[in-house]
Amino acid sequence: MNKTNYNQYLSSYRLLCFVVVLLLSGFSGAQENKQEQDSTKTTFAFGKLNMPNPSSIVSKYTYDPILDRYIYTEKIGDFNTNYPLILT
Repeated sequence: MNKTNYNQYLSSYRLLCFVVVLLLSGFSGAQENKQEQDSTKTTFAFGKLNMPNPSSIVSKYTYDPILDRYIYTEKIGDFNTNYPLILT
């Protein structure tokens, strides 16, 4: 076998090995994904999480006669937990 034929054979062999490894790695990944899909659910849902306020938060309405408005506040002690809500 001369050197040119040997180099062609070697490059063909390397290409064949690369293709086989590539195909086998893709096949094993597909099997793992299939097993994961069978054992776990992949769904999700957007929604709200409603939790009641703790008892330390005091919610109250106060009337301001100058503005002729009601003001809703939520406080812990003297600290407002959010902006006051002004209502008509």
